[in-house]
Amino acid sequence: MPEFNVNGMSADAFMHEVFEVKPFVFKHFLPAGFYNTADLNAALTRSMTSELPFTVGMHGRAVKPDAYASEAYNGIKQVRQPRVDPEKVERLLQAGANLKIQRFATVCPKVLDVVNGVTSWLGFMTSANGYFSFGQQRGLPVHWDSHDVLAVQLMGSKHWKIYQPTMALPLKMHRHQAGQLPTLQTPVLELTLQAGEALYLPRGWWHDVTPVKGVKTLHIALGLHPPLVPDFLAWLLDKLTVQQLDFRKSIALTAQPFDASALSGALSRALSDPQLLQQFLAHYNAGKPPRAYFDVAVDE
Repeated sequence: MPEFNVNGMSADAFMHEVFEVKPFVFKHFLPAGFYNTADLNAALTRSMTSELPFTVGMHGRAVKPDAYASEAYNGIKQVRQPRVDPEKVERLLQAGANLKIQRFATVCPKVLDVVNGVTSWLGFMTSANGYFSFGQQRGLPVHWDSHDVLAVQLMGSKHWKIYQPTMALPLKMHRHQAGQLPTLQTPVLELTLQAGEALYLPRGWWHDVTPVKGVKTLHIALGLHPPLVPDFLAWLLDKLTVQQLDFRKSIALTAQPFDASALSGALSRALSDPQLLQQFLAHYNAGKPPRAYFDVAVDE
């Protein structure tokens, strides 16, 4: 596992000073020369065991799979299935396309090391997608994400423009709305992220990412998935619904006003019970996926 340089910042300091508050750049996050083209080619080759392991974009739009895949016969299932054609993908990349590599850590041991390291540091569930291109086209339009992101530049460099959120701390249920776009002339932060550097971006912050012209560039976007207050409330209501009759009653469609006093009292008592919060956190930790690698000890 690589040695991360987090500027001497402890997980507690990061959570109290940076997390959900502001973007933050980690210089020299990864060792020099940590990732190279051979690592990428090996990962893309491993990914071919999946049907369509990545998506291809061009001019801000998705490229149809038949432009970079060919049908191959699956003798086990006795059907023809689309399989990635490396020559087609390479031609599209030379023409300026970009790749979004899904679940990158499953095909790249070095990316898995980064994911495991960040997970150990913060304790969050973490996922990773990779974004690779040759040209200067952006892979996605200006957007925000509904989860916090740690963008780690593995190869080359990318230019970032970051804008204030128009909705603070959005959730998965929230979507970009017409007229929400920020004032694009006034980014609050503009930088070129170099290989080995990392950028933390809270959910909801708009960002515009473009590769540097003429440079092969690859970054991974680590999605950080901590337990959220809505998750705790949903878990708590599930418990109260089982335990207390008042939480299972119907609401009559009559002129008689609905009396929520019993609910609010029970909910207030539950929210102030530290043991319930600890039970919820244990529930969250139990839901983490198992270790994603083997470490079998083989006797000489």
